[in-house]
Amino acid sequence: FRAPVVSSLFLSISKLTWKRLEKPTAAMSREQQQLIRGVHEKLRFDYQSTGDEERVWESHCRDAELRKRYADSMLRLATTIWPFRDRIEWCHQTLRSYFYEGGLKRALRSLPSFDQNAESAMEHALRLLQLPPGSKVRLLDVGSCYDPFRCYEDIEAVAVDLTPAREGVLECDFLKLRVTDPSGGRWSPYVLTNPLVELPAASFQVVVLCMVLEYLPSCLQRWTFCRKAAALLRPYGLLLVVTPDSKHQQRNAAMVASWREALGNLGLPKLRYEKRQHLHCMAFYRCGPTRELSENEEAAEARKMYIPQDSRDYVTLFSRVAVEERDEAGDVALGEGFLELPDCVDL
Repeated sequence: FRAPVVSSLFLSISKLTWKRLEKPTAAMSREQQQLIRGVHEKLRFDYQSTGDEERVWESHCRDAELRKRYADSMLRLATTIWPFRDRIEWCHQTLRSYFYEGGLKRALRSLPSFDQNAESAMEHALRLLQLPPGSKVRLLDVGSCYDPFRCYEDIEAVAVDLTPAREGVLECDFLKLRVTDPSGGRWSPYVLTNPLVELPAASFQVVVLCMVLEYLPSCLQRWTFCRKAAALLRPYGLLLVVTPDSKHQQRNAAMVASWREALGNLGLPKLRYEKRQHLHCMAFYRCGPTRELSENEEAAEARKMYIPQDSRDYVTLFSRVAVEERDEAGDVALGEGFLELPDCVDL
């Protein structure tokens, strides 16, 4: 599987389909669309071909030039094509509601172990959160690309990405990030290095996984992201997950329910869910220590972190024979795949 194969597939879509594709995305070039989709498709193709997610990821990480082109394309997509407010402001509004507008207190009341003395429970939760009045919410933005949360005065954002597109974003392979023992110490910005290779556990009040889980080709890798995010959260901290989907709310409801179950079993019950036009927006909170799972339990929970694209047969789809034999009807059918998610970029 080589990049030109992806390009030839993409370019061979019928003129009618291209006309439909270009209408909502006139500001984005065909080359950028091919690149973004092609990277994701290649990762999934390679994983389906080998079954070895570690080897596939290592190969991807070695291709620095492709990752840089991908990051530049995603920067333009995120800042000029996708509505900024539709995902970033949802995250900001959710954390504001939770920490400052009674959301935390309501979440505490829903817990089976809730102490009837609500004020005492709140004080205890705030102590564990290490969020004194007037302080900024410490937020880790994973797969950030361009650090969109830096504009909020009530957030102290740490933005990380495998391939940063802007200064201020720390280079970090989150799959390999070491979560270390905090040893009872308090957070300090001096733990941040570039590249970032380790962070103390329980360092953040919020961790954001926005449009990043679908980048990973395997369920296990998505589960690893969520596991590390949970470990990096303070008790009662928030995990915010945003994933693209332009279908109606019920089309992929089973996937959302599966993710909710997996994260709940990790010790992160659901706080909020909202289906936007092109997005699933989910908020979870850490209500206690993350659960220790057996190897079999880990594997079972990881399988729940699937995405619709996992069911596609990329080996067949991107074989040269399929490219040569696909007819016009097949072209249109393939083109429909580009219309599933925001602005025709099938993540």
